[in-house]
Amino acid sequence: MAPRRKKESRRKRKSRQRSRPSREPIPRILVICEGTRTEPNYINNFSIDPDVRNGLVDVKSIGLGTDPQTLVETAIDKINEAIKEAEELGDSYIAYDQVWCLFDDEHDADRTNTAKQLARANGIKLGISNPCFELWGLFHFQDQDAHISTRHAGRQYNSHDQKYDPRRNKMFSYELIKPNYNDAVRRGRLSIRNRRDERDPGGNPSTNVHLLTETIRKFGQNK
Repeated sequence: MAPRRKKESRRKRKSRQRSRPSREPIPRILVICEGTRTEPNYINNFSIDPDVRNGLVDVKSIGLGTDPQTLVETAIDKINEAIKEAEELGDSYIAYDQVWCLFDDEHDADRTNTAKQLARANGIKLGISNPCFELWGLFHFQDQDAHISTRHAGRQYNSHDQKYDPRRNKMFSYELIKPNYNDAVRRGRLSIRNRRDERDPGGNPSTNVHLLTETIRKFGQNK
């Protein structure tokens, strides 16, 4: 919950209003990732891509290397910090328009369910990959509708992107996968639909990362 705003004097209120930024507002998106390298590196590259962003959306992506519940709890703290700063500076544009948490569906079920409940209660959106974020990378190159392990997903992705190393360099080669983005979106949507048809929503394999990337692209290309 946002901190209660203290009553201001008339002089202070007028001063604050005069100092209100005159810049045009742009959407702000915060992305908090489970991984410390793969996810934030990809999201940062995607969000600064001039074909995506055009300077019309501000995306901040950070990697924490922790479990889903802690990610969402951190996101809640970040939301409240931004709201507080916006109130103190009299600049509502500092607050985030959307906050996302990205994580893999391979954690303790209780903490994952708690994360989902907290996210829903606080308006936080979730990008979940089952078994792992590498599935999103893999969808840039091939179909994958059979159950797959995290280890196999990393190896399969590496067969297309030799610079990626599951142990030493867990980062996608952005310029390599970029041309296949629309294929990844199509496969991501299909994975969600197929698991739902099987009455296993969010099951293996599936990812909804495309919901975040398409949001960034939509905001970034609005004029």
